[in-house]
Amino acid sequence: MNIAEQAAELGIDQGYWDIKGEWHQLSDERLVEIIEMLANDNIDKNRDQKKEDYFSDIPKLGWQGESAQRRIWGVQLHLYTLRSRENEGIGDFADLAIFTKLAKQMGASLVGLNPLHALFPQAPEHANPYYPSSRKALNPLYLRIAEIAEFNTEEAKDIYRDYYSQSTQNRIKQLRDSAEVDYSGVSAFKLPIFEQLFKVIYSKSGGARRAEFAEFINSEKDRALTKFAIFSALSEKFSEQNWQQWPEQYRRPESISVEELLPQLQERIHFHLYLQWLAQQQLSAAAKDMLYLDMAVGNDPAGADGWIDQDSYVNSVEFGAPPDDFSINGQCWGMHPLNPQQLIKDSYRSFTEVVLANMQFATALRIDHAMALNRLYWIPDSSRAAEGTYIHYPEQELLQILRQQSIANHCLLIGEDLGTVPDGFSQRINESGILSYKLFWFQRYPDGLYKRPELWEESALATLGSHDIYTFAGFWNSTSEHEHNLIIDALRDQQLWSEIDTKTDETERVFAALVALHRFIARTPSRVMMVNLDDLLL
Repeated sequence: MNIAEQAAELGIDQGYWDIKGEWHQLSDERLVEIIEMLANDNIDKNRDQKKEDYFSDIPKLGWQGESAQRRIWGVQLHLYTLRSRENEGIGDFADLAIFTKLAKQMGASLVGLNPLHALFPQAPEHANPYYPSSRKALNPLYLRIAEIAEFNTEEAKDIYRDYYSQSTQNRIKQLRDSAEVDYSGVSAFKLPIFEQLFKVIYSKSGGARRAEFAEFINSEKDRALTKFAIFSALSEKFSEQNWQQWPEQYRRPESISVEELLPQLQERIHFHLYLQWLAQQQLSAAAKDMLYLDMAVGNDPAGADGWIDQDSYVNSVEFGAPPDDFSINGQCWGMHPLNPQQLIKDSYRSFTEVVLANMQFATALRIDHAMALNRLYWIPDSSRAAEGTYIHYPEQELLQILRQQSIANHCLLIGEDLGTVPDGFSQRINESGILSYKLFWFQRYPDGLYKRPELWEESALATLGSHDIYTFAGFWNSTSEHEHNLIIDALRDQQLWSEIDTKTDETERVFAALVALHRFIARTPSRVMMVNLDDLLL
């Protein structure tokens, strides 16, 4: 079998077409390197028959919810940006509960959020929710201290008294008044109190709560959250978030050295499980029937998932995107890709665990960079982003898993299919009941004109913008008169501009244009419409 045939069998493209229509051929040397990464003689030769048995009873369409009967709308925001009189400098799950209630009263069906994945407690400024430690665990900084049951017990009266003292309230106010989230300050304030409350659950008044927590620990035994808690405890012990810098004997989760250390670390493991238990309780209380969550495309290789599932990843490769209109040099996202051959060998375990962990609290789930279901753009270490190539994944099987879990968890799926999209991909995910993701800014013809609303897709979520790009005010204040006129023309075409012409105050004019744009999007046939909270804050 020659190199080209080996590459084809393993789903490796021998190059890619750029946005100008030019072909970029991968060198034979690089192609051989990637083939060697993926070649695995231990792959089960009977996997096709097993696949047929495993997926035989899965429906052709994922869960559709109320969007199947009527068009619905919602509001999306970054949870950490919420401010209230009660939080401790970062939007939290209690704020979310209030926000979802208000949104529901206004007729919204969804409240969309940034990924809530676990980050790095020892490095609080490492706060990118799209570059997490684990996609299978939650970020405990979103906990509201006063809503933790242990906080209101007799054994916690000193903690309670200190929390409501003038000095502590002044400290909280300082965190709350910060122009940006002070992650280091919030972490330094919250984590010690979490430690104190953890001790309370083992006190005399622990009783029923202690029994509930013990049941939670038992239910998570040998599962992803316990492995995450073990990683977190080891990170504390070695004072190093990057497991690749730990003593060598602890770099494998199944090692004898790790197993021998577990009794010594049991209290710390239970502490991190306690935080996950609390986070699940508070998030569930924030109205599951409205939450539209976001699942990042990958994780920081230095974090928990990278340690737990290291055999599932190709650690000598990062993934990203080839050069396009938004990045002429391409993009490298600093994350390791899943090995598609190992994914098949492992019966898709790592993928299924991530999907389930995110669906269990959501009524809708956005799949960031959904094209990863079909292919990822791999960039071997030390390569420039323009020198990578696409590796294909078992799309059909991954879609079947998504449909299966969607139905089991009553969760509507949205696939973020922006950027360089494989031919037919959006249609195929739509056929599985996964909505496409359509932004106003990208619904344009090559000459820049915006598409009329009636030409937008029905099987889609429609919105003005996303976390990846500018807000409306940012766009309006930084672009040319020509770009303004293109928007004005689109609104005039729909008789949505005439009132705006009469306004002389610039702020009023911009806000009126923003309202008109949302009316424009509301006229599309798309089954879901989202309003970005950031766009409303001019």
